[in-house]
Amino acid sequence: MNKGFTFVELLVVIAIFGISMMFIVPKVVENYSENNPVKKQFENVINSAFKLSATRQRAVFIKGLKGSNILKIDNDTFEIEDAGNFNIVKINDNNQNGLEFYLGVYPDRAIDSFEIVTSKDMKIISDSLNMRVEIIE
Repeated sequence: MNKGFTFVELLVVIAIFGISMMFIVPKVVENYSENNPVKKQFENVINSAFKLSATRQRAVFIKGLKGSNILKIDNDTFEIEDAGNFNIVKINDNNQNGLEFYLGVYPDRAIDSFEIVTSKDMKIISDSLNMRVEIIE
């Protein structure tokens, strides 16, 4: 009597494993990206600006300073930890020269599209119609 598995049995096990991974891997990746602390901090700043903009019924601007990881809305200061310093900033596809930059947040839940590259080679990206923030490392 032969001991071991047949080729068909091995193929069935590999197929089950592959199908299982099709469902597991996307959830793990999604969970990691959703729990990114930099993303959560940026979305917190944007949500604060949205609330203020809705209350005032006019645009609110998030002020940032290149060479730092600080964002300000009026008198509130937010530090984006783990991101490094903001080095390169594009807002609405325009490179921002100078030290200060401003992200517009509007009452209709729109925001200026932006791309910020940090000293840790991290890209923080958002499009104009969504408050979604993507982190590309």
